[in-house]
Amino acid sequence: MPSRTLVAALAAEVIGTFLFFVVGAGAVIMDAQTGGAVGLIGIALAHGLVLAALGTAFAPISGGQFNPVVTVALWSCRPWHRLRPDQWRAVQPGGDRGPLAGWQGPNY
Repeated sequence: MPSRTLVAALAAEVIGTFLFFVVGAGAVIMDAQTGGAVGLIGIALAHGLVLAALGTAFAPISGGQFNPVVTVALWSCRPWHRLRPDQWRAVQPGGDRGPLAGWQGPNY
């Protein structure tokens, strides 16, 4: 049975990645719906601010690594950084379901 801290870290990674994708995709959708009123700067700010907020909120729990590439990069730069495959794989479900939350189906 996984430890309570591992479950909390995995849940934080899934929730954080899901929210990151929802806000990011939401910014792109809002830009498309408003005819470009949000703009590239608004989309970048949405991604940056949500990543900063989620990283601050979940860093004590899971390290706040919501991108598998960040985990691998940290491991390759600092081999003593323990690569946790479970945490690396936990990001995938959040990233898969985030864009689906904003999808309203095909427009026929």
